[in-house]
Amino acid sequence: MNQDVCRVGWFAEFNKLRARKYEEWQSPGYQLISYVSFACVEYRTSHDRGQLLCPRVCSHTALLKSRNDVFIWSGNHIGHHAEIDDHCYIAGNAMISGNVTIEPYCFIGVSATIGHE
Repeated sequence: MNQDVCRVGWFAEFNKLRARKYEEWQSPGYQLISYVSFACVEYRTSHDRGQLLCPRVCSHTALLKSRNDVFIWSGNHIGHHAEIDDHCYIAGNAMISGNVTIEPYCFIGVSATIGHE
């Protein structure tokens, strides 16, 4: 089997696996925390449970839509009025323009650029 196909398949399932674990940890009543790095630049970004925002993330009035289990690694730019739904993983140095909606379970790779229309 082609090694690249295997890698892509693994990433496609990664967020679903993390979502199952998230639900398992919630079911006995655990309160999951969020971590927002002190080196993260934010402008009125909302947070909920189980989020991770690493250093050098710049977020401009972004809405983490349902806001559960969102991982945003270092060096990203999240534009104005961007919406990020549940169980998403955004790898380092990704650029997400304003007015963009990221659907649930999305995996955005390193240095990806996403624009609106």
